[in-house]
Amino acid sequence: MAIGWLETSLLMRWLLGWALTLRLPTLPRVLPRRQRTVSVLIPERDEATTLPHLLTALARQSLRPEEVVVVDDHFIGATAAIAHGAEATLPLRVIQPPPLPLAGAARPGPCTTACWTAMGRC
Repeated sequence: MAIGWLETSLLMRWLLGWALTLRLPTLPRVLPRRQRTVSVLIPERDEATTLPHLLTALARQSLRPEEVVVVDDHFIGATAAIAHGAEATLPLRVIQPPPLPLAGAARPGPCTTACWTAMGRC
């Protein structure tokens, strides 16, 4: 049976995929404990229903975060109070940046603030 152009194309793509996969760099199996840092950045906006679940899940992680930064976005809600309630189980900081003058810049402002205040790199 003759191999057609479709089969040849599929075979070449499959071989090319494997060739590219073999060239990918690999990470070390285990990093030293001091190099494994996790910073969790939470720009919150009316997250009163989901924030308790997130903080509970973070407290149960096998690799605990070095810090959890919650940025209060000056929005109506009790998310800052919920975050302060989890300070006993997590290394948590709640930050309240100055209000943004533009309504369209709602998400980038808290994200940038959280990134600049984190101990790890963003």
